[in-house]
Amino acid sequence: MCLSQTNISFNEMQFLKLVAQDILKRFHNDLSDVVLVFPNIRSSIFFDKYISQVSDEPIFSPKYEDLQSLFSKATSLTLADDLLLVSILYKVYIEHFYKNREKNQVETFDEFLFFGEILLSDFNDIDNYLIDTSLVYQNIYDLEQLSDKFEHLTSEQVELLNRFFVDIKTNRTQLKDNFLSIWSVLKEVYNDFKNTLLSKGLAYSGMICRDVVENISANIKVYDKAHYVFVGFNVLSPSEEALLEALKDKSLFYWDCDDYYTDNQVIEAGQFIRKNIQKFPQATAFDTNNIAREKNISIVSAATDVAQVGYIPTFINSLNIKEWDNPDTAIVFCNEQMLLPALWLVPEEVDKVNVTMGFPINQTPIYDFVLRLLELQRKGIANNKFYYPYVISILEHYYTSLIYSESQQIKDAIEADNLFYISPEQFDLPILRVVNSTSEMIDYLLHIVEKIGIATKDTHKDFTRDNLMNEAVFRVFCIINRLADLIKSGYLDVTLPTFVSLLKRLLNTGSVPFHGEPAMGLQMMGMLETRNLDFKNLLVVSINEGIMPKVDAQASFIPYFIRKNIGMNTLEYQDSIFAYYFYRLLQRSENITFLYSTSSKETSKSEMSRFLMQILTELPYCEKIKRITLQNDIQPTVTEPITIEKTPEILKKLRETFSTSERGRNISPSALNTFIDCPFKFYLQYVEDIRVLDEFTDKLDNKILGTIIHRTIELIYRKIGNINPLIAEHGANSFAPFDVCKLQIDSYIDNRVKLEEMLEMAFSHEYFKRSTPKSDYNGEQLIYFDVAYRFIIFLLRFDAVNAPFTIVSMEDFYKTSVKLTEDLSVNIGGYIDRIRLKNNTLFVDDYKTSNRVQECKDISSLFDNSDNKSLSKTAYVLQSLYYASVISKKNPDRCVTPLLLYLPRLRADEIPYINIKNDKIDISDFRCVADDFEPLMIEKLKSIFDPSQPFSANR
Repeated sequence: MCLSQTNISFNEMQFLKLVAQDILKRFHNDLSDVVLVFPNIRSSIFFDKYISQVSDEPIFSPKYEDLQSLFSKATSLTLADDLLLVSILYKVYIEHFYKNREKNQVETFDEFLFFGEILLSDFNDIDNYLIDTSLVYQNIYDLEQLSDKFEHLTSEQVELLNRFFVDIKTNRTQLKDNFLSIWSVLKEVYNDFKNTLLSKGLAYSGMICRDVVENISANIKVYDKAHYVFVGFNVLSPSEEALLEALKDKSLFYWDCDDYYTDNQVIEAGQFIRKNIQKFPQATAFDTNNIAREKNISIVSAATDVAQVGYIPTFINSLNIKEWDNPDTAIVFCNEQMLLPALWLVPEEVDKVNVTMGFPINQTPIYDFVLRLLELQRKGIANNKFYYPYVISILEHYYTSLIYSESQQIKDAIEADNLFYISPEQFDLPILRVVNSTSEMIDYLLHIVEKIGIATKDTHKDFTRDNLMNEAVFRVFCIINRLADLIKSGYLDVTLPTFVSLLKRLLNTGSVPFHGEPAMGLQMMGMLETRNLDFKNLLVVSINEGIMPKVDAQASFIPYFIRKNIGMNTLEYQDSIFAYYFYRLLQRSENITFLYSTSSKETSKSEMSRFLMQILTELPYCEKIKRITLQNDIQPTVTEPITIEKTPEILKKLRETFSTSERGRNISPSALNTFIDCPFKFYLQYVEDIRVLDEFTDKLDNKILGTIIHRTIELIYRKIGNINPLIAEHGANSFAPFDVCKLQIDSYIDNRVKLEEMLEMAFSHEYFKRSTPKSDYNGEQLIYFDVAYRFIIFLLRFDAVNAPFTIVSMEDFYKTSVKLTEDLSVNIGGYIDRIRLKNNTLFVDDYKTSNRVQECKDISSLFDNSDNKSLSKTAYVLQSLYYASVISKKNPDRCVTPLLLYLPRLRADEIPYINIKNDKIDISDFRCVADDFEPLMIEKLKSIFDPSQPFSANR
């Protein structure tokens, strides 16, 4: 009925407030015998607020129920949770389906869970709709034994069969047989399942509903002492209708509807409520002509989900709300996964935010953390030791540092000591405990999750977000604890792998039932939670086709045409329900903004919902609806050259960094190569000391291989020279020169065990960071071990041919001072691999594990990077000549020969002199190129300190 009203304020037309006013008129201030039944209990919080607003005197509050709790009053059965129900169903199903089949083919519980949930949903629908099971399952079996036709099977059902049966073939006959074999037992499964539940005093919701209405004459007495008020329902199942019919004479019915869709048979939003009003007439004459009243509607298209969320601050700020006490503004999420990013973008001025919706557990940090724990225990253990990537993954998580303050120190110790396999005894950390059974895993997880729950209880940086995350921790704890209860009580008997798989599935599909209490502030909720609630200002997010309404077919094993023919709910029901939610939101709102994304995804299309298309063409004021396209503010950017000007402060820092004082650093050949290659990179690394940290990994690379080879060669010659075999720290490797003969070198070439002993010492010291050799190498390490052995043999053969010689130094530091200007001198130098003396010639050896020989066309090319190309092709040559220059200055009367010893291609009978290609000379004596090299080196060193040359990025 429509009562014409004009200029009514929003505060006077809210549905629950109108209901509160009418109930007070009927029952006055004594509502103690009144039971209000809502679609959700959330409505009662708002109803309490409204009834206190419309009453001038204290009142006796009514009682609040939802339909499920109302049904439960009339039965002795206890509503069981889904996990317990599926556990019981699993045993019943296995007993029937595998009665005459091989028991070793029985699927595990986690494999059955998805199928079991669908069966449970089907049984629930059958009972809710008061359907005769023989009608359902007989219809299936009598379809000419399915013939060769599969028209009644949807693609989803075929997919389900494929997922459920491990050995399913694409062969239609086999698929048909498997389908029939399931259906042949489902009637018995249904009956035995219900009988088993009855024997335990348990039930699922539809079973309770059916039990109550089939015995309504006996059960009706339970409802005698109260007046019932049914508020804001839409679709009712036959069992629910039967209960309302039984209570009709002592009940009031308030339907939240609008003439726009109740008077128009074409609009699907009114499909159910039209029938309900005829059966259970409206208790009072509300104004039901609200949608026709002109509203401020905007439809905003955004290129991405990120852009949608980014619009939230704009929407909120446009409202100019100063105080956020009234709950008359809401953000409604058609896609629940948009909630978390949206919470981060709510402006600080909004001091009250209330979230009411189910939030996916798999979008929360605790989900990620528990998965890491499961991975650690199931994949990260070998020989009762934890493999480091899984341990590091745990230690890096925020929750670990929250509950174990020593986690960072443990991580640092693992990386510092290259602990690739960690035994539980190495660190006193409960999280690093090996579990071997299901019960141990449960205790392990519960202990850790409980600690997280306690630790996060008082950490409220942002109350709403933290509350949501804390609620997720509690929910995960409850799921694990529930599994533990089912296992202890005997309902579940699962192995450890099955438990892990089951827990992952439950967490991945579960949600956090986050229900805010205060009826104040900005309301953030899902579409389902909006029932009965009215908002003056609305932002509806992700209202895309495919999301609103959802396009996924209802998960059911009962074919569509059977469901439709016997009056069960189908996909059309779902569309009508979503249509009602949509149009009901429009009824009393004044400012509504709809957001949709133009990017296509698997779950939705890149177009607005059909409901938006409808209002754009059908509303009386449709021409006034605003269409807005969010513009992408990202513009193509021209990368500006990166330069750091050498300010007086930077020049001062440069001089201090590379001064010749004890605290000053020398300029190494690597530093000079870096400067030539990219001055900006030099500035970052050597002036600001900003470097890319080496990744902690057990993967060997050429850098580690080179270090191991260097150390092995050093150990061999230390042994030959009777020098302490312990490798000293850099800068403390000085020893008296000693002579080496061919016989000493051959003793290692000819004795593999002897050489490998040195190689293992180097491997242990440089790679495993331990003093004792490691013998249990993995496959990759064995390959690198063998490569290192071969490279060292190549060098020893080269040395044997060139013996005798004198070892002057190994892995020792050399430097010399160079005067750049009258007031500026710097130290140049670095660590030289080896210096040998033979026939008054000092050979400056530089070992390289690279197989590619670097060429130098001329000396000037070593310092020229005008083409902005990488100098990696000549860096080795510059380094070798750089060291030769340092040694030459210290030994002016001797010949200094720089050698690049490329170990993979080193030949014993050939000395690998550095070749200057254009000049066609081999550098057997550095003095032949010193006059060309050193002035260019000095000029390049000067340019580091030249204020007119900024530190520019070459790439």
